[in-house]
Amino acid sequence: MDKIRISPLKEADYPEMVKVCDVSFNKPVTDPTHPDFFSHYFDKEPSYRHSDTLVLKRGKRIISALTILKRKIILDGVKIPAGCIANVCTLPEERRKGYIRLLMEKSVEVMRQKGFQLGFLLGRPELYGRFGWENITGKSIEAYNPLSSGSGHTASIRKAAGHDIDKIKSCYDKNYARLNGFFERSEKYWKNFLIKFRSLYLGEFGVFIIEKDGSPRGYACIDEKSKTVHEIFFAGKPESGYFFAVYDFLKAGSLKLNYYDPCYTGELEKSFGKITCAEINHKMFILPSGKLISGNTDIDTAKRLKKMFGEKNYTFSLCDKF
Repeated sequence: MDKIRISPLKEADYPEMVKVCDVSFNKPVTDPTHPDFFSHYFDKEPSYRHSDTLVLKRGKRIISALTILKRKIILDGVKIPAGCIANVCTLPEERRKGYIRLLMEKSVEVMRQKGFQLGFLLGRPELYGRFGWENITGKSIEAYNPLSSGSGHTASIRKAAGHDIDKIKSCYDKNYARLNGFFERSEKYWKNFLIKFRSLYLGEFGVFIIEKDGSPRGYACIDEKSKTVHEIFFAGKPESGYFFAVYDFLKAGSLKLNYYDPCYTGELEKSFGKITCAEINHKMFILPSGKLISGNTDIDTAKRLKKMFGEKNYTFSLCDKF
């Protein structure tokens, strides 16, 4: 029987790895309009490198793969190198043989070698919890039944375009360091991945500009289908009219902000009355280095990291989900 081995992806094997992703995630069936999804994904993702993708081969055939993407995550205003695990996949006929466990264990080893202090992934806790990953929850704000119709507000919303990049990035950069869990984003990341790729190929959300009196006041990443705001930031102090503009745009019975920012709670309560804060359960972290120092705080366990996120008003950057 051919020997199983794990190694970094070689450039010559890239087309096969992309095909394994397509077949594993069943893209030709689930998204027939974009059968080239993964080739574009890897092309548009600014931090993708062949050397950061691990493939598991039996003989010369790739049967399983995962990618480690480089990020810098903010903790107490400090930028911490983090490895984001993406596109974990195995060919359908090769599943339930322990290959993902082997890849996940190898990925932690690689992240240690590359100096990452945090690992980050999306996935089911019951699956990845078996591999030593722990779930770190954030908060989401849910506001129901506005106290007034919000009529009379002059804010409006339009789809972001390429020329809006500087405005969006400036607003994000001004705000993101306040909240633990947000990622540093380059202009290339905004332009290539969030605005162009996600809206064209993922369709999960679009990036929208919030304007008032013809001037940009902020932006929102909105999933129109589920009526959820995944991220929203303002250039200055938020006004109730901004939230009503989003509410009217979605024609929503409720306004759900799928992350938590205490700066906006007051304005939301003025418009919607009492709000609820539900937990977000699909971000998982591990400490690959075994110890993380954030400012003057030693974080030597996932439990302590969870405490940071649970006790302080911090959030996750949900637009970086994979």
